[in-house]
Formats: sequence, structure tokens, C-alpha cells
Amino acid sequence: MEANRFRSRAWSTKYNLFLAEVEIYSDGSFTAEYRREDGALVSQNMDECIVEQSTGLGDANGVEIFEGDVVRWGSEDLGGVRLFEIVFADGAFMGQTASGFFHEHPQHLGFAKSAEVIGNIHQNGDLLS
Repeated sequence: MEANRFRSRAWSTKYNLFLAEVEIYSDGSFTAEYRREDGALVSQNMDECIVEQSTGLGDANGVEIFEGDVVRWGSEDLGGVRLFEIVFADGAFMGQTASGFFHEHPQHLGFAKSAEVIGNIHQNGDLLS
């Protein structure tokens, strides 16, 4: 996967789905659309969206890692497997556990290559429970 630090996705809190197209402009505004079942693109009210940025990294399977993703990292041999939500905090992407513990390795390529995206907080929030 080619690194691209400026890709984003948007979750519609109104329709509970990821939107098909997201455009972010230099003034900080953005537009987003969702695709109806008939294939038509419909504009989404931005007040009803959560915009998440790509980390620019892929996981062990080549899946692009975004804010809001839930990743599995670690091994039983190295102290156990942990689940993290990817967040952007203090100027960096980090992993946050359900208990609030921050792990700073997600911004490092080594973390991404051994992590696996297993869901996201919108559709799979129970994974962190």
C-alpha cells in the first residue's frame, strides 16, 4: 500500500454508514456524500459526520489504518494480545485501550506491520468492551 497521509473517511451519524466520497478543502471545510441503494450520490449534512484521517499506514494484511479503527496487536509470546482504538492525540496517531491507556507505537511502521485492523468503533464498538 502506498502511504497517503491526506486520505480521510467520514462516518454518518444519521445513517450509520461510511460515506462514499469525502473532500476536505484548504479552508477546513469539507463535503461528503453517501451512495443510496439505487447508486445515486446524495450530499450529507456535515454536522452529522465524523471525519477520520488515514494514518498513511497499512496493517499486516495491507488494510489502510484510519482513526477510529480497532486493531489487534501483540502476541501471546510477547506478553499478550491487546486491542486498541486508533486515535490522534498530542500531534500523533496512537492506540488507546478501553481503559484509556495510550500506546504510542501506531505511528511507527513496525507497529502497523504487526497490527491487524479487526473493525472500527462505529460498527464494532463492542470489541473494546
